[in-house]
Order: sequence, then structure tokens, then C-alpha cells
Amino acid sequence: MKISDVQRGKSTVLEVVPAAKDDFGTITSQTEVELFSSGLESEALMRVGKSSWAIEGANAHQQELLAGVLLRALPRVAWVAARHPNDDKLAATSLVVEVREFPSENVWPQPVDLGVDEKVVEYVRGKRKSLSSIGDVIAWLEDRILVTDPGGSTRVLLSGSPNPQADQRSAFRLYGRGWAVDVARDAEDRLQVTRVVEAKRTQNDDDRRPILLVRGQFRFVDHTVAGRFRGTARSELDQIVGEAGSYLAIWREYNKLERRSIQRRAREFGWLTYASRQPLADGRWRFHLKDDERLEDCIRSLEESESVDLEAAAAPPPELTEPIDLDSESEGSPNGRGRIFAGECVGYDRRRLTLDLRLPAWNDEDRNPPPDAGVLFMSLGGDRTRLERRRKAQALIASAECPMPQLGLLIEGKVVPERRRRKEKPLSAAAREAFGGEPTGRQVEALRVALNTPDIALVQGPPGTGKTRTI
Repeated sequence: MKISDVQRGKSTVLEVVPAAKDDFGTITSQTEVELFSSGLESEALMRVGKSSWAIEGANAHQQELLAGVLLRALPRVAWVAARHPNDDKLAATSLVVEVREFPSENVWPQPVDLGVDEKVVEYVRGKRKSLSSIGDVIAWLEDRILVTDPGGSTRVLLSGSPNPQADQRSAFRLYGRGWAVDVARDAEDRLQVTRVVEAKRTQNDDDRRPILLVRGQFRFVDHTVAGRFRGTARSELDQIVGEAGSYLAIWREYNKLERRSIQRRAREFGWLTYASRQPLADGRWRFHLKDDERLEDCIRSLEESESVDLEAAAAPPPELTEPIDLDSESEGSPNGRGRIFAGECVGYDRRRLTLDLRLPAWNDEDRNPPPDAGVLFMSLGGDRTRLERRRKAQALIASAECPMPQLGLLIEGKVVPERRRRKEKPLSAAAREAFGGEPTGRQVEALRVALNTPDIALVQGPPGTGKTRTI
């Protein structure tokens, strides 16, 4: 958060003017400033970056306020609350500076990681629906809790924890812009965010728990099961996938076999060459074929098939012209060939050498026309997309890079850690309304398991037991 968002500490607002120079230049509102005494006849100085000014209060009362701040010499932060004139393009002749003083200042030399787990993520998402990932939640917390120092470090406003539980070691609260977070050490001696609360503005800080200014290298980090487990899961999955009998290895091999089967089928059909094409009034496209050695075999294949989707392109794709790589797992990409033009073969005329394609009803308006002349072959676009999605899914699970990194180990029947989360009650008013009556005991139990499972719940049962309504 910006320094001007700080709402804690003893507040003093004072107006200052240059003691020697005519103005403060183009310094803007919300700029952080440093106030200190030079030690020479109690001269007051204000510094912004490499620039500094001798300052004094705009009147006797303001001078008294300024002298009081310097005399107390408490840890403080200060910023320009307003300037005169208000136009930032003009040199400021006076400034209103807000000062926040704290009873003590600490410096933590070591980097401080504040862990964020699933329970915190769920709570914050409940308050801020737009935050979709752990990264979004961490960025939101940093924006509201951490004060960035001009030098690049961070500052926090810290007090003792208001939680009355005495067994919480090293527990404290951090105050930010409209929000506060409670932090305590977990069983592994790591600092963990235990709660996020809305922090109402108060006129006076609680003397029993004074708020301190702490400087250091603070950051919020991913302490979800997914985040902590990812590295461990990746190492274990690498070993598992290498075993021939593992599900993930079979999945990968099956994908390769299906890809080869699709390629062979497409190669057996080959391609038809057409010299021209024309759109018909009913939305179909008619292609005028060239009579070559492939024509008869392709037509026979069409006659033997109930339904065939053909794709039009200027030239045959690599899948039909290049050697099949038996070890390759990636799909040939249509990128560089423009948008795919494909449709169902709905008719052909051997005598006139024409073939008609009908486009899918959902995608025939904004489709680019096929090339003026080119080739027709068995459509591979849908298979490419399907197989590539399956390959990427397998790779993400096997490398523990999916949103649920423990999924691979679950699939393989291995033990995985569980996340910290609150227990959800199985029945709410909305749930009862959805059931349309009183649910059975087994339905309630299924709902309880589904809501509180740490990973995946399987709902099964005979027909008529209310599985669909429960889901």
C-alpha cells in the first residue's frame, strides 16, 4: 500500500513553508518525506530522495507542532497530504504534511515469509470474488498490508495478537489499508497467516497492544498444500511415470497409440485435389475435383464410411507427407495454415467430379472460405485439439504443475497431505430447498463428504437413490 494509506500511529498534521528557498519545486501530494533536525540551531529539514529543504511552520502554531515532532524523535513516517498551489505543474510554496508516530521501530534483518494457505484463500475469495488464484490473493494482501520503502524494502505496522489464546507462539497482527492479518507460527515453526479481518479505522490505538513500525523484507508466500507439495510431488511423479505399469505412463502411451492410429487412417485415405470451389445457395460448398490416381480410392473410402469430415487446405498437412515419428508425443499444429475449413461430406458426383461439404451449423457464418484450389483430406483439426489437450493434461499432472499437484499421486494411489480448512456443514437452507424435501441420511452423508473432502469425492449408488440431486 502507499505510505499515504497508513491510518495507524499518532497523527500530526502540520503546514510547512521553505525557510530559505522560494518553493518546494513540483513535489506532489502523497509523496513520502523525511523530517529531521540538522542539529544546527534546531534547524528543521525535509528530504525527498536526494533533494532537501530547510523548513519551518507556516505560523507560530504550526512551528510549535513541527518542533514537537522533532523533539519527540519517535519513529515516524510522513507524506505530503496537500500542496499549495494545488496544480502539480506549478512550484509548491507550502505543504501540508501528515506525520504518523510510533512508540518503537524494529528492523528485521532476515527475509520474512508470511504463509498463505487454503483457509485464508477461501476467506479472501469470499470477500473478493474477482480473486481467482492463490497468486491473486497474495498480490491483494501485499497491496493492502505491506508499505513499500523508497529504498526497495518493505515496512509493516505490527502489534501483539488480539487473540486471547496464550499458547500461540510469536503471534502478532499486521495492520493495513482497511484490513489486518493475524500471524502465528505453525507446527513446523513457519510464520502462517491465520486470519484476515476487516480493520475499522480508530481514532486511538490500543495502549495494551501498541503498534510498532517494523522494517525488513516481508512477503506473502504460497503455503497451500499445492504450493508446498509441488516440488515433492514432482520428484515422486518423475519416478512413478517411469514405471511401465503406472496409470500416467499408460495414459501417455495410449495417447501416442491413438495419434498413430488417426494418422494411419488419414494416410490411407490420402487426399483429393480440387481445381476450384463454389458456395451453393443452401450453405454447402461444392468442390470440382481433378481426375488423378488417388480419386477412385478416395471415393471408394467415402462410400464405405457412414460419415466423413473433410478439411480443405492449399497443401496436404505434414501428418500426410512426413514420416510418422513413433516416439513423438506432440500434435502437428495447424498454425501457419490459416483457419481450418472443414465440413461433412454430404454428396459427390462421379460423372461431374464434384464433392459437396456442409459446414457445422454453429460455425458457418464467420468461416473463411476454402482456398481457390487445393486439396481435401480427412479432417484432423478436431483430433489434433483433443489429443493435444489430453497430452497437456497428462504432462501437467505428471509434472505437478496443475492447480491440484497431488492429483497425480492420487491417481497412482499414493498418500498425499491434506490442507487446513474449515469444516462445512452438509445442510443449509439453500441445500434443503434444492432437495425439494427432507434428504435421506445417505444423501446428507454424501453431501458432508463432498463438501469436506481435501481432494476428490466419488458419489455412487444404485438408480433412484438421489445421486443427481445430491450432486
